[in-house]
Amino acid sequence: MNTEPSQNPTIIILHGIGRSSRMMSKMEAAMSSDAYNVVNLDYPSTEMSIEDLADWIYEKIKPLYSLNHPIHFVGHSMGGILIRMIIQAHRPDNLGRVVMIGSPNQGSMVADFLQPYGFYKKWFGPAGQQIGTNHNGIHHRLPAVDYPCGVIAGDRSTDPFFSWFLLKGPNDGKVTVAHTKVRGMQAHVVVHVSHAGLARSKKVIALVKNFLREGEFFVSGAGSRDQVAG
Repeated sequence: MNTEPSQNPTIIILHGIGRSSRMMSKMEAAMSSDAYNVVNLDYPSTEMSIEDLADWIYEKIKPLYSLNHPIHFVGHSMGGILIRMIIQAHRPDNLGRVVMIGSPNQGSMVADFLQPYGFYKKWFGPAGQQIGTNHNGIHHRLPAVDYPCGVIAGDRSTDPFFSWFLLKGPNDGKVTVAHTKVRGMQAHVVVHVSHAGLARSKKVIALVKNFLREGEFFVSGAGSRDQVAG
């Protein structure tokens, strides 16, 4: 991780809850090969509330806010929610584009189901109690996005219990496609990948590169589009 000022455009990458920066290592390597200054940040995802995590991350990345070139953000799962919170509380003047991957922008019904259980509270901490669809969900307190934002959702599940008996509609085993959408998003695309697989998928990495470069998921003239107004 390098949070020192760089002459290259910067991408801040945030993993999901209960994960580490290793989860995003393929994304980091791919973006670094495109000459970005990549900050693949480890943060204590299970130890604090989402609000406190956003402040904690901000303190780590604050030196980058003085750069003359844009700062882009890429977040997997809860990492996307944290990006929204960081931008709400500490919006950089040099904000670039944002990509959220499998993020529960309208909450996760899996979190709703697991929140009453002690093991879930112990493993996922305060933030785990804030990512459901219920009244405690942090998404109720986050505004629509008003910056270039693309959302990638998965519709392949490796968890038949949640997919067949709990989640309604296409889903990635943790979050439904519908619940990844956020008001104000510039683009939305669905790929046939599971929730965990989204972080490492070559297809997803290519889509992220396209959006950061072009502001859309498909380069003009190449392939189909799934652009959705927010």
